[in-house]
Amino acid sequence: MKPFRVSFFLLLMAGLSLHALKAQITDGDGNTYSSVNIGTQTWLGENLKTTTYNDGSAITNITDSAVWASQTAPAYCWYNNSISNKATYGALYNWFVVDNTSNGNKNVCPVGWHVPAISEWSTLVSDLGALAGGMLKETGTTDWYSPNTGATNSTGFDAVGAGYRSSTTNFLYFVAMWGYCGFWSTTNGLNGYGQNAYLLNTDATCHLDSHYQQYGFSIRCVKNVFSELPDANTSNNMSIYPNPNDGEFSILFPNPSNNLIDINIADISGKTVFETLSTHENYVYNGQQLKPGIYIVYIKGENLCNVIRMAVK
Repeated sequence: MKPFRVSFFLLLMAGLSLHALKAQITDGDGNTYSSVNIGTQTWLGENLKTTTYNDGSAITNITDSAVWASQTAPAYCWYNNSISNKATYGALYNWFVVDNTSNGNKNVCPVGWHVPAISEWSTLVSDLGALAGGMLKETGTTDWYSPNTGATNSTGFDAVGAGYRSSTTNFLYFVAMWGYCGFWSTTNGLNGYGQNAYLLNTDATCHLDSHYQQYGFSIRCVKNVFSELPDANTSNNMSIYPNPNDGEFSILFPNPSNNLIDINIADISGKTVFETLSTHENYVYNGQQLKPGIYIVYIKGENLCNVIRMAVK
């Protein structure tokens, strides 16, 4: 199969910049997000806002406190049931939204991202140290009550005091906006609890804890990385040629089309070194910035998900 060759020079001559080729981070509703690298991880720089999974299926919006408190299926709400809180604080979700058993193995995060396990929150805290909470919190008192202890936002994580929805039916069912922000993990805490991280306006700690699964917390997604190498350099009749290579290679698709795909190249540690959107046609990369080593090429699109190991000599 002869590859369809694309030159970055030709794209630039046509008025397209490399920035224009970079994939946006977009959820199931079409909301777009920033991202931030912290230690070995890449996180969304904002709380999740979506009302659908990334396959387009809807999450139930529940406003009634009694229904929310008894819910054992995925649900979301806005703080004080007001969509005006969406832009700054994102949505509040119960734990069933992130639990694969409850949600039918669906993903609420953008394609290529996932809701972290508690171990991934623990990695974040370990990377940052004892003052992790302060390093994650937005500074000032616009979105946190005073004193907003220790807030430096040195990571760019921009955590805001989004508050939470409790599992009670009394008048305190929306609680602690500007004083608290909780983030779900996918880890089951047993006995009706889910494990989570949370931040307070009164200290600089990132706390790891468990709360009732009916609580409404924020979600921060973390980017997928590769914990092990695939066994082969082909997947579902897709291949990289040549492999190994000297930094120039083609991705060969069995059924080329004009559908957009996300091509992500990660080094052996899982760190993304290149990402672009391309049409689902045979794609050529000149590899100028790739050093010799092992890489993982992650290819995602509509009805398409492939992981291919690649060696650069």
